[in-house]
Amino acid sequence: MTQNDETRSRAKAAGGRNIDPDFQAQLLGFRLAAAEIIYHLPKAHRLLKSFN
Repeated sequence: MTQNDETRSRAKAAGGRNIDPDFQAQLLGFRLAAAEIIYHLPKAHRLLKSFN
């Protein structure tokens, strides 16, 4: 069962109301995380590569 399937089933259990699964996930405590990865290229030590 995926996260959206789980939130949909919980929304249906909450009285059958039509609740957006993303909003329901926020209410259940799910959050997005962001990270930035910076590293040196092996052959070019003065260059930094960044991924967001």
